[in-house]
Amino acid sequence: MSRTERSRRQIFDSAVIEFEAAGVEATSMEKIARRAGLTRATLYNLFSGKEEIAEIIVGEKIGVWDAEIRQRLTEGSDPLELIVEALQRNAETCLAYPRIAVSVLTSPQRHAPSESRGRYPSFRHLIVDLMKAAQAERRLRTDLPPETLMFIVMGLYVQFMIHQIVKGGPMPPEAIPKLVRTTCEGIGPQERA
Repeated sequence: MSRTERSRRQIFDSAVIEFEAAGVEATSMEKIARRAGLTRATLYNLFSGKEEIAEIIVGEKIGVWDAEIRQRLTEGSDPLELIVEALQRNAETCLAYPRIAVSVLTSPQRHAPSESRGRYPSFRHLIVDLMKAAQAERRLRTDLPPETLMFIVMGLYVQFMIHQIVKGGPMPPEAIPKLVRTTCEGIGPQERA
């Protein structure tokens, strides 16, 4: 491992501790540097700020399962089931790092859904790709672009996750499948069989 990679790892490990103790907003780059045993200048040479560090911490977690979900999509798995799985895996990350998650979920997005985020996959880009696949199979409406559908689902998901984090306690296992199903079906009256 190179010196730079070692420093990055020290920064991430230190940032997780500081972020989870005080929240991203209340944590300074100075605190992260001190805990990591590095200078603040070193942090700024590697990252633009604490928000980028928080995004990368989350991005690394997403990268673990992003490729697996994309592979399953190419193998013909149901894209709606993969949307549910992606949201559930993201929820697990949010619940494991609640203070980082709240910061990332509530911060203004600096990247469009189609933009690459460098080394780490974009969660929104994954959801857009799954929406496109669901549209191609006529499982979702096709009169709106997949980016719009992603914003609808993600808007509800973000609010749900913030509520879940603030509420605390375990998340009901059926919560995300219900969220996706309700979003895809709409909130109008259900047809009776």
